[in-house]
Amino acid sequence: MKKITIDLIKKYRPCKDGIKNFENKYSKYNDTLENLLMLEDISYSDKVWLATKVLDKMTLVQWSLDCALMVVDNFNKEFPDDNRINETLEVIKQYINGEVDESAAESARSAAESAVSAAESAAWSAMSSAVSAAESAAWSAMSAAESARSAAVSSAGLAAESARLAESAEKQQEDINLSLLIALVSEDV
Repeated sequence: MKKITIDLIKKYRPCKDGIKNFENKYSKYNDTLENLLMLEDISYSDKVWLATKVLDKMTLVQWSLDCALMVVDNFNKEFPDDNRINETLEVIKQYINGEVDESAAESARSAAESAVSAAESAAWSAMSSAVSAAESAAWSAMSAAESARSAAVSSAGLAAESARLAESAEKQQEDINLSLLIALVSEDV
């Protein structure tokens, strides 16, 4: 496995903030990507950015597949009749195994992208409705008696807790994704 150094990272023209942060903490870094991925104080996005620069395409495809397989059940629960994502994942598995060519994988990716766009649109509509309902509830609560104001404060606390839990879940997923990548990178050694 290739050693990662400041000079190697700079070769890929990182963002100023990312490289400045890395230089401040690890000015003499000369170690593997695997170990860099385990560093706590480097952002997830910076780690992923570097991985896309230094890893070969098939490792990245395998990692993408592994990440997708971890969460595909969430999509399947929301859209049980939409098989495009599952079909795409099957084609990607075949591509990794050399059973189909890149054009077949690209066609499948395009179909999956359509499915994701539809899901995002549905999620956006649901979220917009929820926000609108929340705004109406907030205005009603403002005009209600003290008990209603107290309930609104309680709701705000619940909303803050929900946001905190969502952030925690995102961090957990990032940690899982990095674990999958570390496992792949360590296999290449």
